[in-house]
Amino acid sequence: MTNKEPVTTSDLYTPTNSPSDLQSTLKTPNGQTLSDRQAKHLAIVLDLFQAKGTMAKMNDNFTEDAVYEDLFASCKNRDEIGECPIYRST
Repeated sequence: MTNKEPVTTSDLYTPTNSPSDLQSTLKTPNGQTLSDRQAKHLAIVLDLFQAKGTMAKMNDNFTEDAVYEDLFASCKNRDEIGECPIYRST
């Protein structure tokens, strides 16, 4: 068993995946780049897929009527996100 750092309040609001790392490592077509806002949203969506999402991240970064859709998941608002099998509330 390993010792883990305690979780702080700021950890609940901070994406586990670094938006700046995503911007530098993500390969996009035709040399396009993500805006800071797009990179932050992508980082939070990746957190959700990795079961590291929190309501603090959702409340601070997505509106009530936000829509997320890809080939594997679709969530049309905050209520529906809680029903997605990839989301684990903390």
